[in-house]
Amino acid sequence: MIYEMMTGLPPFYTTDKKKLYEKIINEKITFPKSFNPILIDFLEKLLEKDPAKRLGSGLLGSEEIRKHKWFGNVDWSAMLKKELKVPFKPILKSEMDTSYFDSVIFIF
Repeated sequence: MIYEMMTGLPPFYTTDKKKLYEKIINEKITFPKSFNPILIDFLEKLLEKDPAKRLGSGLLGSEEIRKHKWFGNVDWSAMLKKELKVPFKPILKSEMDTSYFDSVIFIF
């Protein structure tokens, strides 16, 4: 999901389901040049093909993920207490306001 949020597409994108599964199993993930090395390290560890080696699957569980450098500035205690200030809060005209979304993603 993080990769998709950063690029607009999933890491092994294809419209063919069979090819998608083959890519997930066999291909090495590639990253845009614009990606920060810390983000690349984080995503590579999350997308590790061997589940036993994947970030978060060790003895520390999800703590491994929270301790990664990509989350270096996150105050987890404040987050759990819901004390963090959001960097951007959209002003909505109504509950159905989609003005902050790209119109290309909507298929009517």
